[in-house]
Amino acid sequence: MLSVALIATFGVAFQTLRIQSIKLSRLNQDKLKATMYLRELIEVTKDLEQTNWTATGLNNLTCVSPLPCHPEINTTTDPDTWILVDGEESLDTNSYTRSLTINPVFRDQPNTIFPNSIVDSSAPGATLDPNTKKITATIIRKNIPPPNTLTLETYVYFTL
Repeated sequence: MLSVALIATFGVAFQTLRIQSIKLSRLNQDKLKATMYLRELIEVTKDLEQTNWTATGLNNLTCVSPLPCHPEINTTTDPDTWILVDGEESLDTNSYTRSLTINPVFRDQPNTIFPNSIVDSSAPGATLDPNTKKITATIIRKNIPPPNTLTLETYVYFTL
């Protein structure tokens, strides 16, 4: 009788552990997929860094935070190029929504201890750097409970 009770207890414990493991595996797989979608967005902005900012939308004031935009392939050019369009992008049958925002970058005065450091726009002597933009890429995973948002940030520098 005692052995049957122990076997039943261990059986229930094993099944509970197995179910939790499957849930965790699914969440990890979902987070990995979302991270890859987010990295793709950052790579697109790095590609846009080497293009004409006005033509592609990096200089587009409608994409400035908090207004989101997302990349699309412009097939009217040869070769195809990326452009930024307003709004968020739905992926994987609406399981994910990703977007990016563009923020201006301000630099410190040249005569400070660390000249040309990136500073907040409200910092004393902050000067707008028109050749640098801060890109914030965000993805929302709609199929899981909060926290369901991932964010990556990078800077792009106009080199043309």
